[in-house]
Amino acid sequence: MTSSFGQLPPHQYVGLAPWVWVEFESADPPHPFPFLGGVDPAVVLSLHDVHQRLSGAIDIAISYVFAGRTSPTDPALRRRLENAYIEVVHSRPQTPHHIQCWREPDGTFHRDYPLDSSQSAVLRYSGLCVCNAVTQQAVPFAFDSHTAPAIGNVVGWLDGMQQASEIRAGVDRLGMAFGAGLAKHVSEFLDLLMIHHCLSATPRASVRSHWLTHHPGSGSHPSRPCGPDVSAPGSLLVLRSMACSMVCRGPGPFPVDFSAPETGCYFLDPRP
Repeated sequence: MTSSFGQLPPHQYVGLAPWVWVEFESADPPHPFPFLGGVDPAVVLSLHDVHQRLSGAIDIAISYVFAGRTSPTDPALRRRLENAYIEVVHSRPQTPHHIQCWREPDGTFHRDYPLDSSQSAVLRYSGLCVCNAVTQQAVPFAFDSHTAPAIGNVVGWLDGMQQASEIRAGVDRLGMAFGAGLAKHVSEFLDLLMIHHCLSATPRASVRSHWLTHHPGSGSHPSRPCGPDVSAPGSLLVLRSMACSMVCRGPGPFPVDFSAPETGCYFLDPRP
């Protein structure tokens, strides 16, 4: 039986529909900072430790605000929380080696921790959820750590600039490299996207002309001054990537462990 994705004409450009997005589900226990790119995991553990030890005090401070006992703009409240942070950091044996926080003579609070572009926290995923705003559906899809890199690659292919034949060839290459079982699982994922109307297919790719082509001598201005055609497959994927690149901070590029298939949109430094 021919798969749903296999029925697409080979020369159609395929991408996620603009109203569809993919949310990866972590297999790790929840943390206040899901992923820190360019930060040594040992530093991340210290950040988690301080956050957990202060979470009770922060909850009490929030309850005081809601009860009207204080105001979020009260400088005394902010100063007490900052003092508590400094006290917790300096009360732990290893934490001062990872987190530096102090108060200037004028009372200004500072906090910092080292960045290392060769280090990153590791994300591990156990599945994903495909969300379709038009059909109002959230479709789960489970996978294991061995399949995760392949699923991450396939999601990256769905940017509207790959033809159906190219995507099928990529799946075949994954099968030759990692076994027929993995290729079958990836094909099931593509079929799932087709069945739930999450893919758009067009005879031409407009993402490149809208986003990646420039007028000669016009600097960084796109070739279409009226803006992107968000009806094009993969357009919102490009928009999300551009938006994320504007808020990235710290050194880069950061290494990605593809036991956790990320697309490069969460290399964020959470410091204010």
